[in-house]
Amino acid sequence: MLVKFLNSGDKVSTAIAGSYFKGDGWTGAYYDSNEGRLVFESEDGLGFTTGDLRVATGGTSSVEWTTVLNKPTSFTPSIHTHLWADITDKPTEFTPVSHNHTISQVTDLQSVIDAKADKSQILTQQQFKDSVAAMFQSGTHTNVSINYDPVVGTLNLSTAGGGGASVSEEEVQDWVGNLITQGTGISVNYNDVGNVLSIELSGVSFTSADKSKLDGIAENATANSTDSQLRERSTHTGTQTISTISGLQSALTTVNDMLTGVSTFAAPNAGGIVPGRYYDNATTSVTNSNYTSAVDRVDMTPFITSRPLRADQIGFAVATAGSAAYGRAFVYGCGADGWPSDLIFEGDTNLDLNSPNFRGHTLASPITFEANRVYWVGWRFGAATTYAVLRGLNISSAPNLGLLASSSSNYFSVLRRTIPFATRLPATWGFVESDIAASVPPSIRMRAA
Repeated sequence: MLVKFLNSGDKVSTAIAGSYFKGDGWTGAYYDSNEGRLVFESEDGLGFTTGDLRVATGGTSSVEWTTVLNKPTSFTPSIHTHLWADITDKPTEFTPVSHNHTISQVTDLQSVIDAKADKSQILTQQQFKDSVAAMFQSGTHTNVSINYDPVVGTLNLSTAGGGGASVSEEEVQDWVGNLITQGTGISVNYNDVGNVLSIELSGVSFTSADKSKLDGIAENATANSTDSQLRERSTHTGTQTISTISGLQSALTTVNDMLTGVSTFAAPNAGGIVPGRYYDNATTSVTNSNYTSAVDRVDMTPFITSRPLRADQIGFAVATAGSAAYGRAFVYGCGADGWPSDLIFEGDTNLDLNSPNFRGHTLASPITFEANRVYWVGWRFGAATTYAVLRGLNISSAPNLGLLASSSSNYFSVLRRTIPFATRLPATWGFVESDIAASVPPSIRMRAA
């Protein structure tokens, strides 16, 4: 058989010597006009086509998977990795594989077990009952017999011999009745039928009210005191109302009127208090002076009002602003020596001094300044790039705290002390003479509620 293949463009024309051939394992050959290829068939079913020849020589075609010979049964993947985010259908939780641990793998388990009592040391319920019963039965008991029933687990205690028969309630009552004897002014009556024991004072009626009155008298309240001593006022303690003292209220009213009259002229706010108006500690109505602040400086001056002043704001006025400057107002009470005593108020917030205006603390609970009582009011300052200028009292309206010497021309008018601004003022001032200074006093302004 001779086969010749002629290539003409993309078509293959064939000339076959004889249209069909067989032999040597070949069963035949034919031209597939639809596919444009020659097909050669063999007895083993494999055969080939001209398409297979094109693939073998670098042409293009396709081969069915079933026709590929010597395919491997498995394909070992190459070593590679995947990102966790690239894995789909991951489980939400991973059930641990059933496993065991040795005692040594559990922290401190062996030491805990070693501290436990050995099983042989643990008593059963019956052993515990027997042990308790043995303790009772082995002891020495007078007139007491003990019986332990191990079947039901009960322990019975009963009296036996030596104590005689039991005592009835009636016998006890009779014994108690016989124990109480009559004395002078006291009669005792025991009603055996009604089981009532009555003790009475002969010829005297002592009521519950009498007893209550006696209970209200302290022990030895008037012992060893004569009538004249009891009437002596110097020996009395306690309090009593003004109305019980003749002429006291009238005398106090006269003194109060005198003090009010003096304070009206000696103290600021000589008239009535107008709500919403501002009042300060000036003694006279003279134009304010100016005062330059200083870091950590604390200045205060006395304040008194002739009428009660209930203030809901307290602060100071800025005449010239200071960069990064700030401060706080405060109030002290006055002690018996005339100097500051207890701290009544210190602002919780810092008042900035960066612009000329009133700077004040708004009080949730207004401060009531009582009439004719001395207070000490003042201000303190924090850090500043440029010192602020605040309103101060004119020296002619300042309080008089004395002169340093007979030849002095300047009056002392403020108490001054250096205290770090970050530190709260002391709860009690504690006056020292070095606090007194000659300076323009601060004008502390309070708004009437």
